[in-house]
Order: sequence, then structure tokens, then C-alpha cells
Amino acid sequence: MPAGVEGFSFEKLEAFQLALEAADMVDEIALAQRRDRPWLARQLGSASLSILNNTAEGLGEYASGDKTRFYRYAVRSAFETAAMIVLLGRKGLISAPAEARTRRLLLEVIKSLTRLAVHHQRKKRGAIRRSVASEASRREAQ
Repeated sequence: MPAGVEGFSFEKLEAFQLALEAADMVDEIALAQRRDRPWLARQLGSASLSILNNTAEGLGEYASGDKTRFYRYAVRSAFETAAMIVLLGRKGLISAPAEARTRRLLLEVIKSLTRLAVHHQRKKRGAIRRSVASEASRREAQ
């Protein structure tokens, strides 16, 4: 981050940091495919960018349900990215070490985002239970 510039809250999030690192790796892989497989390079870049964007959007939301939805979108994009990495590895279009590094990192991204999604899903359920209990108490008091 440039000196004297305040950061965004999503930049501190582990899931975002992992997704950013994965996007850098995937971008290098996509650039190598740009000439011979431009459609795959575009899709790969789009999917990895979607991981970043949805992670940031999730943190920018206030409601737990909305946060969960964005984190789940990010997980889906990570799986989409991983599938393309697997295909490129199968075809021998990326080196085995690059495939292994990228797969490991995407798996960490998925785990981190899944933890966030589950946390906010539980938080939402707790809020709903509290709301129902509060409404029941209010009705009993009448």
C-alpha cells in the first residue's frame, strides 16, 4: 500500500490476501495462454478476479446473509479457477510445480472463504432465533 494512504478493511482479511496471491499466480498462467488459447486465458482471469471482488464485496456488506452470499460466490469462482488449472496441468500446458503451487493456494483460499461463509451463516441463524424469541416474548407479555 502506498505510504500515507489508508487501506481498505478487506485488505486485512486473510481470505483476501490469499485470493490476491492466487490472482497473481493465475494471471501469470493466463498470460502464457493468451496467444494460443485466448478464450481460456480470459475465463481464467475473470474467474480469479471474481474471487477477489466477491471477497471484498462480502466484507463490504453489513448483513450476515449478504456476506455469506458473496463469500459463497467467491468459493464457486475459486473452484472454477481450480478446474481450469487442473485442465491445464492435464494437458501439460503448465509445469507440474506451477500447477501444484496454484492448486494448494486455491485450496487455502477455499478453506478460508468457507470458514467466513459458515461463520456468517451461523451468525444470521442466531439473529433469526433471537428475533423469533423476542417476538414470542413480546406476544406473551400482551
